[in-house]
Amino acid sequence: MQPGFPNCDKQPAASLDATHDESFERTLIDRFGTRNYDAFVRNHARFCHEHDVLHVLVDHSFLMELLQSRYREPLLDAARSVYGPAVVLQFELMVASTAKPPHKGDPGAGASGDLRGETTPRLGPGTLPLPTARTPGGTPLPANASNVGRHEPENAARTQRRLARLDEFVDGPGARTALAAALDFVGRDPGDRGTLYVFGPTGTGKTHLLEGIVHALRRQSNGEQPLLLTAEQFTNLFTSALRSHGLPAFRQKLRGADVLLIDDVDFLDGKPRVQEEFLHTLQQLESSGRRCVLAADRHPRLLSRTRPELQTRYLAGTTCRIEPPDQATREQIVARKALTLGMMLPPEAARVIAQKVRTSVRELEGALYNLRNLHRVSGQPVNVSLARQVVSEIERDCVRVVRLPDIERVVCETFGVTVEDLRSARRTRTISEPRMLAMFLARRHTRAAYAEIGAYFGGRNHATVMSAEKKVQSSLDKNDEMVVSIQPWRMSDLVQALEQQLLAS
Repeated sequence: MQPGFPNCDKQPAASLDATHDESFERTLIDRFGTRNYDAFVRNHARFCHEHDVLHVLVDHSFLMELLQSRYREPLLDAARSVYGPAVVLQFELMVASTAKPPHKGDPGAGASGDLRGETTPRLGPGTLPLPTARTPGGTPLPANASNVGRHEPENAARTQRRLARLDEFVDGPGARTALAAALDFVGRDPGDRGTLYVFGPTGTGKTHLLEGIVHALRRQSNGEQPLLLTAEQFTNLFTSALRSHGLPAFRQKLRGADVLLIDDVDFLDGKPRVQEEFLHTLQQLESSGRRCVLAADRHPRLLSRTRPELQTRYLAGTTCRIEPPDQATREQIVARKALTLGMMLPPEAARVIAQKVRTSVRELEGALYNLRNLHRVSGQPVNVSLARQVVSEIERDCVRVVRLPDIERVVCETFGVTVEDLRSARRTRTISEPRMLAMFLARRHTRAAYAEIGAYFGGRNHATVMSAEKKVQSSLDKNDEMVVSIQPWRMSDLVQALEQQLLAS
């Protein structure tokens, strides 16, 4: 008798491909081992596939718990290797009356062999594959080391947030090039190889672009299967595969993706063993005509502890920077996100928030959430007055006192000079330019007088500090360039990067 299949409109035979079923069963036996497969799978579970959801129907709650906690990873490995990373995994219990009772002594059987209530189908040759979990919008969510052994809720697939889309990206002047590069990447022929590397400060939209590319690729009809991971997830999966002797399966997953997207690749900086594996992954993808999209907070040449072979691959395609949004762009972002939260925000209120919250788009979102909560609690209308109250509370709670030693440390780390050099009498450009920047930042972010700043940076007089401040301000006005570690930086970008480090440290 065929068991029931909850949440499926079809009988399993109608939704399965026989060739895939046999391949999947062989792969399951390989992952589980014959003994474990016979004990926990063969007569106790079935799979039903419908609308990109793989229902794992098990005939007893004990077995469902066991499969979720101990054997979830082998199931996912088997499914991905056969069907690809595109299906959500959902565990379900089969109704007792429709399930085949287990033999005495089988896991979950009582002394009399009954099922004691509810349970699920068994798994035989006509079984469906286990694909990778993903968001409703389509982002693959590969299991990482931290997920192995945890209980996965049955409705996990429904609780994932949807993917950001490229048409939702507010393309201000600082991000227009990166957005154009992302759209060009989506529109390319799949055989057109080349890496897209996007870099910029945190909270400027890099992850949005990566998710937008995934969303756009999944909507195309050429069948490309993108895989989106953070560099931390890549590292966790790799180390987990090393521990469990699962490197072949890990490599098959990563190198089998049509498009591999890795966020925060700067996380790999200083991790030589993981970098070596990532390098081989990129080489394999390149040799097989696959494409990659990478995102980081720094230009590849500034990843000082990354292997040169990786740096050159990062630079082999399109490299573009995302800059923090300007005032007008921030106002557009605030207005658009307010609409998604169901708030009618007056333009003046959006302007107040955009003027005060300048660090990242995420902070703009946070300010809007605070505004909505304050509106609900106080009952006040969403207007300029309420917006000012919100940003004043944010400023009050986030006040950071910047000291001269903080500025000295950040400048020395950025330019690779020592404190002794910065305070010395040396006037070479590699020392004098960082010293001028330090004095400029000291005037902007501390209440120290000219004479106090001069005394701190090597006993200089107040006129030297005034001259340094004027020179840096003039360079900012002209948007001149300054070389940092052989890489030219626009002065506005450099000052902004230093200020972000100061306020975050």
